[in-house]
Amino acid sequence: MESNLSLTILCLVLSLIPVIIWLGLMFLKDGINKKVMFIIFLGGIATVLPLFALEYLWVTPPEAVEGYKQTMLDFSSQYLTSINFKDWISYFTNDVFGPAMQTILEYGNKFSAINFLRVAEGSGSLIYLLPTYMFFAMLEEVFKQWVLRSADKKYLIVKAINDSVKYSIVAGLGFSFAENILYFKNGWGTDAFISMYIFRIIFTSAGHMAFSGIFGYYYGMSKFALTIKKVENLSGDTETIRKKMVLKGLVIAMVLHGIFNTSVQVSEMFKPALIFAIFLIVSIYIYAYLLLKRKAGDLVLASDISNSESSTMNKRNEETLLELIDTWFREEKYNDVVQVCDRFLQRDPDNNVVKLFRTRALDHIEGNNPSKKILNTILDKPAEVKDESVLNKYKPVKVQKDFQNSEEFKKFQEQEQAKKTEEKTFKLDIR
Repeated sequence: MESNLSLTILCLVLSLIPVIIWLGLMFLKDGINKKVMFIIFLGGIATVLPLFALEYLWVTPPEAVEGYKQTMLDFSSQYLTSINFKDWISYFTNDVFGPAMQTILEYGNKFSAINFLRVAEGSGSLIYLLPTYMFFAMLEEVFKQWVLRSADKKYLIVKAINDSVKYSIVAGLGFSFAENILYFKNGWGTDAFISMYIFRIIFTSAGHMAFSGIFGYYYGMSKFALTIKKVENLSGDTETIRKKMVLKGLVIAMVLHGIFNTSVQVSEMFKPALIFAIFLIVSIYIYAYLLLKRKAGDLVLASDISNSESSTMNKRNEETLLELIDTWFREEKYNDVVQVCDRFLQRDPDNNVVKLFRTRALDHIEGNNPSKKILNTILDKPAEVKDESVLNKYKPVKVQKDFQNSEEFKKFQEQEQAKKTEEKTFKLDIR
């Protein structure tokens, strides 16, 4: 008993080491709420329990029921001798619990990973492994996303897209921590323990965080569906867009997780599958990490309405200017977008749509595009951001005075003035 407890404590410590390292690397200098982070971490740990209970039912042979029945009868005869519950316990054990448990285990064993593995080995086709590993991957992501959504509902923690990503990553790390304890305990003393330990603390932990982080990104997007809808010209009502974003994030996380699980298990029969699994995790982790570096993700879109400043711009001019910003953004004139957004925000400092346009344009200018960065590490020649802006010599870091005195800007003002004179349907003041 003492040796078993000591081993559990040792495995707990071994599992805690990567948690401290990962949290330190990602959130050491971050303003994340430590109390809420700890609660979400515990929630991630708790999600392991129902999954392992289900797995236990899948791998436990039906013959084990006789042992459970005998244990219950021995307990009742030893501790309930003076109580009239003995006959009732005997009836419940033999006629209710025993048959029910027998049926559950028999049915569960038909769909266990071991049974699918036998079928796969007998048929020579790995396709039979997919149902089990995909199913567990789906359940894991469902439980982890439930932790994030429950915490946000109670503590209102998601005020920016990156908040959702960060807390979702913490939930994934909590799940990985609890799962590692059980794996390390089962693998202790085997020849493969060291290699298993290294793989799990690096790649498996990173995988759980990345899968959760991707869902967190889409959940964060769904929180601000009204703003995203205006920026991306999405059709449909806001609630439908919000649900689609949540579902999309969950499906992507589940599919990627299922592919990873299947690849790791298949690697026991087909070694190159492990290389693919490692490549998959590294790519997804880099993508999730780069999402955290985007300015658009750090933009606080949830604010106290009572503290908001009223706009000094009439509604028609605002809509017209937003159309202009949207057109320039789609034409990849990102520097123009930033400069016009700066002027817009002087008149309407709490306009979230303009803020999001501005930060996304900055992400493009500074190369904070996750997909582009990953591709640039593969391609020999980095892809350059196209910018046809007439103001491309004047980056946002330039002094405002230099910008206003430039010949390009004066030419730009003259062109805009000419358009206003010709149309005379509305007045647009961007000065």
